[in-house]
Amino acid sequence: METPARTFVKAVTWQAVGILVMAITSFAVTGSWWKATVLSMSSCVIGLFVYLLHERIWQRVTWGRQGR
Repeated sequence: METPARTFVKAVTWQAVGILVMAITSFAVTGSWWKATVLSMSSCVIGLFVYLLHERIWQRVTWGRQGR
């Protein structure tokens, strides 16, 4: 099992990649860096907490684990 700190660091690094992809995609759709920034930052904040919740729920699922 991993610690909550490890889960948090994984979530932050994943969100850094996601924010870059979202910013580029949002700019391509809107043509505005301001709108792209607002969209990608909103997605980042929401996605971070959803990912953390998802990871912590999966920590409790034993299906598919070996060697425990």
